[in-house]
Amino acid sequence: MNNRKLKNILMSSLIVIIVISMSITVFFACKEINSSTSNNSNNIQYDNNFGNRGNFDDNGIRGNRGFRYNNDNNNNNSSDNNQTTTDSNIQQQNNEISNNNITPPTRNISDFENNNSNKLSWYYYVIFMLESLFLSVIVTFLIMSRFNKNSLKETFFNNDKKLIYILTNIILTTVLIYLLIFISTNIYKLFM
Repeated sequence: MNNRKLKNILMSSLIVIIVISMSITVFFACKEINSSTSNNSNNIQYDNNFGNRGNFDDNGIRGNRGFRYNNDNNNNNSSDNNQTTTDSNIQQQNNEISNNNITPPTRNISDFENNNSNKLSWYYYVIFMLESLFLSVIVTFLIMSRFNKNSLKETFFNNDKKLIYILTNIILTTVLIYLLIFISTNIYKLFM
């Protein structure tokens, strides 16, 4: 076996290993997001005394929220008369609300700290960056060297080739990182 075939086999094996590593990392990231999402949904606690919002009482007040609906069909009243009626209705509603001691639903502090349930841990970002960088370096070198037909010195014989190699790696690494993060944060909805 010649030297070129051995290098191609070695680099192809590295590419396969890195892709498998990326898949495993995405799997564990999805698993972490799925577990944090289910934990966050279980932390919400509701107060049972919040009130019945669906029923109306005799005065047109909806539940304990204090909404009043004016059922008068008489539109001939003056604007001053309507204003005083509205003001007295608002004061009456405020008194009824304060007498009912309405309390809104309560939430645990961890819900506010973990507001974004799709957020990955910092070490997943580092792992995605390293995997993407290794993959882009190997693939870019294989393409530029024409699958090891050219040596390292022949591949990078001038500064233009070096600049192309560096910029290609930066772009490919960035695209791979964002793709892995997108897959990790959205794929759990489909399979988990």
